[in-house]
Amino acid sequence: MTSNVNPAAEGLVHSVHPEKVFDFLPGMTTANLAALYGLDETAYAGLRDRFAHRARQAAEELLAEPPTAAAVDALALPPGSTVAVIGESTSDAPDSWCEILGQMLRLRRPDAGITLINAAVSGYPTTMCLRVLGGVLLRRRPDWVVLSVGGNDVLRYGVGAEKPLVSTAETARNLAEMRRLVVNSGARPVWMTLAGFDVERAASYPPLQAQQIWLRDADAVTVSDAIRAQARSGDTVVDLRDTFGRPLDPAMFQPDGIHPSAAGQQAIARAFVGQLDRKQ
Repeated sequence: MTSNVNPAAEGLVHSVHPEKVFDFLPGMTTANLAALYGLDETAYAGLRDRFAHRARQAAEELLAEPPTAAAVDALALPPGSTVAVIGESTSDAPDSWCEILGQMLRLRRPDAGITLINAAVSGYPTTMCLRVLGGVLLRRRPDWVVLSVGGNDVLRYGVGAEKPLVSTAETARNLAEMRRLVVNSGARPVWMTLAGFDVERAASYPPLQAQQIWLRDADAVTVSDAIRAQARSGDTVVDLRDTFGRPLDPAMFQPDGIHPSAAGQQAIARAFVGQLDRKQ
């Protein structure tokens, strides 16, 4: 029964996925993964099912909105397409916008045969996302690649840190290299800007304070500008700037002010299907 699972273990199952990072290891079985979280296999599977149910429920709610359902019908994804999502925790979560999108496709277009690969890894900056991208392009040969990256680049570590984790110039170079790799593989790039952060909430969140992690809104704006600047003719840009409202709606965030809440993940999924239509 998952009702008795330690909340800390549940949080780890939600946000940390070693099977993505170490997929080359033969021991990544369900039983072994459960043990890493201090769970038995039944409890672990129950949590995964619970997260999948959340994603499906969120998809059903979105599909009850006629404009969103119509947008899913009109998605610029031909039958049989393979779509890979390269990203970080916002996409990695098992009830993220990416998983909600997958559920919407299964519910609304069950015969389209669209394969959605969630290759996002929590905590990865663009430098590490580059590594993931290379492997995905080699092994999975996607037709479309969604690049939902940059959020970890802007985090600052240490009191008074004078630069974000990844400098603006290096982020721009990483983005340019991602596009080059995607286009050279024959796939189409889809860019997603950052939706923003609740900087004040993040600054007062005890776990972030304990790790001396903080951020500035200006850094997030700069990264989103760099993402837009990389787009070329034929690319698609899903601009999330206004997705969480202006000013930002606190209900769109988890208590840390960084990660989207359930409502925030739905908003991202809605924005994605709304902008990725057959007109592009």
